[in-house]
Amino acid sequence: MKSYFLSDYNLSYRQIVQSFVLSEYGLRHLQASKKRSKTRWGHRFIAVVELCPLIGLIVSIIERILVGYRNRSHAKKASQQRTISFFNGSQEECEGWISREQAEKIRFFLQNRAEPGIRFNKNKIPVRLEGGTCSVMALQFADIFFKLFQDRCWDKVTERIEKIKKYFLKSSMNRRNIQAAFNTIEVIHPLEKHDYLRNKVASMANLYRFKINLCSPEIEIDKIEKTPSYQRIIENLKKGVYFVRLVKIMENDKLEEKGHSFIYVKTKELSLFYDPNGGPVQFPATQTFKVLAERLKIVRDRFQVPTARFYRLVPKDVPV
Repeated sequence: MKSYFLSDYNLSYRQIVQSFVLSEYGLRHLQASKKRSKTRWGHRFIAVVELCPLIGLIVSIIERILVGYRNRSHAKKASQQRTISFFNGSQEECEGWISREQAEKIRFFLQNRAEPGIRFNKNKIPVRLEGGTCSVMALQFADIFFKLFQDRCWDKVTERIEKIKKYFLKSSMNRRNIQAAFNTIEVIHPLEKHDYLRNKVASMANLYRFKINLCSPEIEIDKIEKTPSYQRIIENLKKGVYFVRLVKIMENDKLEEKGHSFIYVKTKELSLFYDPNGGPVQFPATQTFKVLAERLKIVRDRFQVPTARFYRLVPKDVPV
């Protein structure tokens, strides 16, 4: 069918007025029939119909609508097949003084909603925050993302993400307060077996009314491209918004020495990750494993965090 579309659908004001009497598109199809031997009879038929009074005007309008729909579909498909970096964010101002009073209020909230085997130790609130605010910024991006796209209108991704740019260009004292509360987290060593790493993430996510309804097995990043099961894990993740947590495991009260967090979004129409150290990046769904494997390796090398898990976030007031 695409062989019967015209190469140019733009009309001048004079041609628009003329088309009420004699269809400009009909005339163009007639010209196309002389240039395209393989499709000349199709173009001639369309020309005959569109050059008929009244009926031709209606058919011309329908053709223009169909072309507009086709062009939008092609543009949407093309945008999904390229990598787009929306803006460059950072964790600038992630270290510095905090409000211990505000951090304590957040810690108290978290403690009252902590998952099994987890607590937030009030004696661990610092005067200054050292390190990053990646977990806070990742969860806040997920929170805003759910609100931005609750209507599932994926045609406006660029426009909507541009609106939140100013919130993710750097960190802030408010984020330091939240991260300071997060950093008081401890594992209560087992009387019974729990998935402590999952429960740690779930306990922090409670601040934004998220629950975790799915988490991946642990992925060893050094082996990610040599282990087929890791590729299957990543490519077969259900559609959703994922909190991706990379850690270096240690036998201490947190079960980790250090870590880093970012967000991965997977929908039918959109594949995107947001790293607080860089900003949101859209990429082709066909490149999911390649892109995420590369991102995991970059984070591993920067922070020396060798393992990763994907935790699917769901707002608590939304049915799964």
